[in-house]
Amino acid sequence: VRGGGTYGALRYLWPRDWLRGAESQAFKIPRFSFDHFDYDRIVAHYAARFGGESLHVYPYEALQRDPRGFLEGFARDLDLELDVDTIPLGKQNASYSCRLLRLTRALNRFTARTVNDKRHWVHVPRWYSLRRRAIEALNRSGAFGLRAAPEDLLGTQAIAWIRQRYWESNRRLAQLVAWDPAAFGYPMDPPAAPVERPKRAKWLRWTVK
Repeated sequence: VRGGGTYGALRYLWPRDWLRGAESQAFKIPRFSFDHFDYDRIVAHYAARFGGESLHVYPYEALQRDPRGFLEGFARDLDLELDVDTIPLGKQNASYSCRLLRLTRALNRFTARTVNDKRHWVHVPRWYSLRRRAIEALNRSGAFGLRAAPEDLLGTQAIAWIRQRYWESNRRLAQLVAWDPAAFGYPMDPPAAPVERPKRAKWLRWTVK
C-alpha cells in the first residue's frame, strides 16, 4: 500500500487464492513466500559457509526495543568505532493506522505506480509523488490514530496460522543463536489444535486482478 498497492494483506500472503496462471506462481513472478522467514535455514547456511565462530546474529526486535543499547552492544561485540549520538534513533517509515491505510488505498487508484499487482482507475502524472508526501506527512502527524495491529491487518486466524507455521523453525533457530527467540515474541510451541489458514471462498476465485 505504501508503494501504490490497492489490495489487502491476505492477497499478498496467499496470491494463489486470488490470481490465476503465471501471475500466481512464485517462480514466474516474484511473490511473497513464508519460507523467507525460516531464519534457522539461512543462519545454518552462513554458519556452514563461514563457521559459527565468525557469525553474529542479532534480532531486529532488540534494535526496536532499545536502539541506543543495541547499537552500543553491536559496536562493542564487533570492535567497531561508532558514535551513537550522531545516529538518528527515531522511527523511520512508521506503519500506518487502519484509517490511513484505507485512505491510501483509495488515493492509489489514481496512479499506476509502483506495484504491478494493483487496480487503478486512471493514471494521473505526478500523483504518486504528491500522494506519497501527503500520506507520510499525515502519518507523522498522528491525526489518523495508532498504527494498525497485526490482528487488524490479517485477522486472528491468519495470525494463529503464522504462529503455527514458524514454531518448529524458531526452535531450531534457538539452537543456533546466542539469544532466546521466545524473549522477543517468537512462537516456540505447537498450537493446541491445528489451525487452517484463511482461504478465499472458491466461488470467488474467478477474479484475476
